[in-house]
Amino acid sequence: MAVDLKVAIAKVKEISKDMGKYSQYKTSLENQIADAKGVKITERNPKKLKEKQARQDVLVTKLEARLKAFEGAYKNLAGAEKELAELEKNGGSSDKIAVARAKVATAKKNVEKAQAKNDINPGK
Repeated sequence: MAVDLKVAIAKVKEISKDMGKYSQYKTSLENQIADAKGVKITERNPKKLKEKQARQDVLVTKLEARLKAFEGAYKNLAGAEKELAELEKNGGSSDKIAVARAKVATAKKNVEKAQAKNDINPGK
């Protein structure tokens, strides 16, 4: 029984660490959106002003889409981790637990892809 407790504590620590990392990333995206919205465009030529405003709107839209994709991926990860924890707690079959672990691994990869996309091209 002591081994199970150690494994459970290790999993809780890992999940807590990941959640902190994900919340920092979400805050970073939210800050980028706020910065993009807060840029004051100064241009005398009305045509160029409209072009710059349109580019700014596109940037904000892209950043908001990335945030939405990240939040969706993170919600999927949280759901998969919850499902796995319930199966392990209630003694689900090994097949179901294996499927749940695969879902968690896939969800983690999707969250990491969402992060990497922004890390490679922030603001694009």
